[in-house]
Amino acid sequence: MDRTTSPESTRAFVSLGSNIRPGFHLPRAVELLRGRLRVEAVSSLYASEALGAPDSPPFLNAAVSVLTDLPARELKFDVLRPLEREMGRVRGGDRNAPREIDLDLSLYGDRVLRLAVDGVDVPDPDIVRAAHVILPLAEIAPDLPHPVTGVSLRELAAPFRRSPGIRIAGEIPLAPADTP
Repeated sequence: MDRTTSPESTRAFVSLGSNIRPGFHLPRAVELLRGRLRVEAVSSLYASEALGAPDSPPFLNAAVSVLTDLPARELKFDVLRPLEREMGRVRGGDRNAPREIDLDLSLYGDRVLRLAVDGVDVPDPDIVRAAHVILPLAEIAPDLPHPVTGVSLRELAAPFRRSPGIRIAGEIPLAPADTP
C-alpha cells in the first residue's frame, strides 16, 4: 500500500490496545501501521485494568496519528481489521475478551461517521467516557477539538488524569522510521 499522502490527506487517530503479550503486539502494530500509512505521532503506553473482565490481564493502550488518503471505511475495514487478523485477533461474542491487538479508528479528521451496521462510530464514543482512550489521544493532539462537542482533547482528558487504575507505563519501542 502506498504511504504517500496528498495535500488533501486526512489526519486520523487510531487507538491501540493489547492484553496478550502487549510488549510484543503494540510495537508490532505500530510497525505494521508505519508500513501502510504515514504515522505522525505515537503516544506513551498507558496501563489499565481490563473493563468488564475482572480475571483478564491488564491492558496496555496507546494512540497514533496518521495521515491518509483513504476514506474512513477503507481505513477501518481494509487496513485496521486485516492488521488485527494478521496479528492473530479473532473477534468473538465477548467484547471484553483478552486480545492480542485492538485497533480502533477513534477520530477521522473533523468528521462524524457511522461506518457499519456493526456499530462502528467515529468519533469513538469511548473518547468521552474511557481514560484509556482519551489520555493517549490528548497526549498527541491536546488542542484538537472533538468533532461533536467542540471541546479540546486536553479538556476532555482533564477529569481522567487522576483516574485510579490507569498510569503511564513507558514508551512503545520503535525501530527508526523509513523515509517515505
